[in-house]
Amino acid sequence: IKGGWLGKCAGGILGAPIEGYKRFNEIPLSGDLFKTNFPNDDLDLQLLWLDMLEKKGIHIDETDFAKHWLEHVNFPWNEYGVATHNLKLGLDLPQTGIQDNAYWGQSMGSPIRSEIWGMVFAGKPELAAKFATMDSSLDHSGFSVEAEAFLSACAALAFESNHIKNIFSSAKPYISGSGVMAQLLTDVSTWYDSYGFTTTSKLIKQKYGDADFTSAPMNIGFTLLSLLHAQEDFDGLFKSLHLGHDSDCIVATAGALLGIINGYENIPDNWKKWITPEIMVSQELVGLQCPKTLDELTERTFQVAQNISEITEKPSKSTISKITARAWVSKLEEKSVGENTIIQITLKNHGSKRLKVKLTIESDCFRNSEVKEYLAGNEERDFFLNVIDYRPSKKPKIPYTIILEYDNKQERFEKGLPNYGSWLMIGPFMKDDPDLEPFHETYPDHGLDSLPSATYMNHDTDPTKHSFLDVATINKLIKEDALAAKGYLAKSINPSSFSMDLGEHFYGKGERSIYLVADIDSTKNQKKWLCMGASGFITTWLNDGLCYQSKELRRRWPYAHATELHLKKGKNRLVLRLDCLLDDFTFDIGIKDHDNRHYHQTQWDTSLLFTNPLHQEDQVNEGLKSAIGTNA
Repeated sequence: IKGGWLGKCAGGILGAPIEGYKRFNEIPLSGDLFKTNFPNDDLDLQLLWLDMLEKKGIHIDETDFAKHWLEHVNFPWNEYGVATHNLKLGLDLPQTGIQDNAYWGQSMGSPIRSEIWGMVFAGKPELAAKFATMDSSLDHSGFSVEAEAFLSACAALAFESNHIKNIFSSAKPYISGSGVMAQLLTDVSTWYDSYGFTTTSKLIKQKYGDADFTSAPMNIGFTLLSLLHAQEDFDGLFKSLHLGHDSDCIVATAGALLGIINGYENIPDNWKKWITPEIMVSQELVGLQCPKTLDELTERTFQVAQNISEITEKPSKSTISKITARAWVSKLEEKSVGENTIIQITLKNHGSKRLKVKLTIESDCFRNSEVKEYLAGNEERDFFLNVIDYRPSKKPKIPYTIILEYDNKQERFEKGLPNYGSWLMIGPFMKDDPDLEPFHETYPDHGLDSLPSATYMNHDTDPTKHSFLDVATINKLIKEDALAAKGYLAKSINPSSFSMDLGEHFYGKGERSIYLVADIDSTKNQKKWLCMGASGFITTWLNDGLCYQSKELRRRWPYAHATELHLKKGKNRLVLRLDCLLDDFTFDIGIKDHDNRHYHQTQWDTSLLFTNPLHQEDQVNEGLKSAIGTNA
């Protein structure tokens, strides 16, 4: 255990200064690289789970992970911030790792915290992978969940084997045989055996590379390569540093596994001199009694592992009377008044006693639902409740309470569905480009020279060159409810996430401009960040004033565009214009706290809601409906 934690700390310190540089490096290696000790989320989040295990023992489930995260983690970055936002809005695992997390859901934030499960379940890879899966599902999905499960199983197996290939082979049953993680393992192993370290690193980047430096498949590939190259040689970590990218994660994860394999006593003395015994903890991890030294971390981890080993090896019937509830909505559909919503409730009986339970959903936004059933000891079962008479909330959370009554007690679980409000979409607008009319002079497009070019027939003009509507006109037409009468297609958009595919609301493709309008009701004068993503150009007005205009075309991601919103107390009118040059009409938008910091350093807002200024349900021109039907 001590060897594993030393390797984790060493890799984090070694790789942190070049984290995020997406290139291969040649760095002079010396003890000078270890002069600065850094707090690192790779270790921080394992201290979080160590604390949870110390306080709650092995009888934990997804509800415990969610509660401990909310109480102690203030990391705002990427998937961490998305998960916190989802938890605050009342979602449960695994939906917290999926909702609004398409960009970062398969990043490195969970594979880097795999070691704690391998250590406390030493020699028990199945249990290590099981708990790692729960852990990862809090803020990740897909590949990252499998990667953490695989690495946790590897760590558990490393207590009993010192051969990397054997460890990989024994851990493989704990992941899907047809998934990306299994394919990555096969690729890296085959390439390394055939071509060696340098060529394999290039092949990994070509097949699994990503613009996001934290993307997990690429970095896990580099980690596997590092381990195959080093085998049990701890000094082999130096080679890993040259791989760059999410460098601290690569070197720290490889270092932890090599540390477990070697054991502290067999790690070269230089490493013990270079690594300070002090444990540095990020300030965003709050309210925990974290270990202050490597020895304290080792002792506390060992004590938890010993306690768990006694329980798993000598299981006794648990006499506790405890049922927990988690909820899942398979898809947060766009809803209208009167539509049904199916909520899946997972109940888990943590004791051995058979219990009769009454489950009730209570909410101002849904008609109440109820079910009565028996749960056998240690049983986990799903119930599907049809809650009806949906009424939208005026806040970013649609609240409901799961009430459980059993064994003469009542438990209440406060839940919610995220509410992304509504927008008024106006348009789209398009205009032909006469400059494209001339046909090819050498090879005429058509048999008739009176016809325009094939290029003209398949393209419209760049929409940024035209003014279709101005803000004053939009506000006047909204006030008079005259959009349709003036020939402007207007529709209410009720998004089910930060992301909305506007192309679902009209027919066709091509260069277009789309306007989106929403009101934001603020309880005070305040400053927020508006973060947006689009594969096109964005112009933004707040309260009639221009506040943002993109100058360059960028690929869509959640922070591709950001601007400060100076909100006044009361109603604020937000108008957006999207100029789409290609056939991608997907738009991401969300509000983040400001706190006089960069938007990457702040949490997603959970107090403000976008509201369609017409307060209307979906209204679309019937003629367009007919045209779509006819053309289809």
